[in-house]
Amino acid sequence: MTPSQRLDQIEPVIAELIAKVDFMEKKLENLTQVVLNIGRIVEKQSDDITFLLKGQMAMSGKIDKIEGRLDKIEVRLDKVDVRLDRIEVRLDRMDERFDKIDARLDRMDERFDKIDDRLDRMDKRFDNIDARLDSMDERFEKIEVGLEKMDERFDSLDANVNKIAATQDAILAILTKN
Repeated sequence: MTPSQRLDQIEPVIAELIAKVDFMEKKLENLTQVVLNIGRIVEKQSDDITFLLKGQMAMSGKIDKIEGRLDKIEVRLDKVDVRLDRIEVRLDRMDERFDKIDARLDRMDERFDKIDDRLDRMDKRFDNIDARLDSMDERFEKIEVGLEKMDERFDSLDANVNKIAATQDAILAILTKN
């Protein structure tokens, strides 16, 4: 087999690998946006978010390593006929890494779903607390109205007692004159 035939064989493999790297970069960009949005919403979950960001940075480093290997492959294309077997082994390893990255991203998606579910449950709890506070406010208003009515009744009783006392004083005054 001639070097140009071997080059023709490896070019599609390299193109497929570059397409996979581009696809992973797009996935990584999308993941970065999701992580930033979740960070704004879930500040209290900083430990989990820190863990996710560290994982994202580690994935970014692995992708950089893959790109470095691709650069080396391009430089050594003139020696492809001797190293073709090694390149195929490396490509198989990269496929395995991509599979691992895909699996890792699936796990991260599941974690994001769990976080979304927790936020929904918290929102429902806030609604419940809000309703209970509204109910307590209504009860306090009823108590206040009842206390105001009692205060009015005490004022009325006080006025009646004052009338009785005035009447007694008048009777005593009449009795003491005589």
